[in-house]
Amino acid sequence: MSGERYLLDTNAIVCLLRGDQALHQRLQRAEWVGISILSQIEFLAFPASVRTTAAYSNSLPTRSMW
Repeated sequence: MSGERYLLDTNAIVCLLRGDQALHQRLQRAEWVGISILSQIEFLAFPASVRTTAAYSNSLPTRSMW
């Protein structure tokens, strides 16, 4: 593990959903990746984006921040 930790904002999440491979690869190597509650609320306001986000998040490895 690289020891890198990322807290993604809405723009970063949108980039991932659009297929940004460089960002995807960087996050694959990260020790921890999270999103802010504000970004989560923004995506919950648009049901189609929630389905897409859920599908993408299932492709990332799950790691505990503890």
